[in-house]
Amino acid sequence: SFSKTIQGFSNAKIKTYLDDYYEKIIPIIYEHGGEIEKLMGDGIICVFGKPFLDLENPHYVYKAEECAEAVIKEFYGSDKHVKVAIHKGLINYYKVPGEHYGEYTIIGQPITDLYRLESVSKPNAINFFNTSAYDKLGWDKSIFSLDRINFNSFSANELQGVDFNVVKKMTFPGYE
Repeated sequence: SFSKTIQGFSNAKIKTYLDDYYEKIIPIIYEHGGEIEKLMGDGIICVFGKPFLDLENPHYVYKAEECAEAVIKEFYGSDKHVKVAIHKGLINYYKVPGEHYGEYTIIGQPITDLYRLESVSKPNAINFFNTSAYDKLGWDKSIFSLDRINFNSFSANELQGVDFNVVKKMTFPGYE
């Protein structure tokens, strides 16, 4: 709801809002080994894994979980209403030819899934697709003990281009 939040803000107020947000969230991402792929307003896509983070599966996923929990705790109760969407899968990097656009872009079904997941995600929670690769990791080696989290599911029917129809959300008691 970032667009609705800043509707009517002056450019200076938007700058102040985003400066405060980025000053807090970017160090959290890098502290946990994430690499920022793209900033879009208050939306951030970051990657945890190779080639940026030299950890084997599933350990890079748990770094993403740690980061997600830290982000939720940092912004809980503030005017920045965060939600986190996690998805696991193989992505590709592509370099647009020519000299006019110098950035790489990431492509792959996990990115499509992630954009759709973010659109239905609930605030103050780690949101992920039921039966996705992330969900199938199981919780036996996760950083989270079951007494630290709550799980709920909700329907995600009719998300175009996505094969999942149920989303799970993981919340943290005291940060819901």
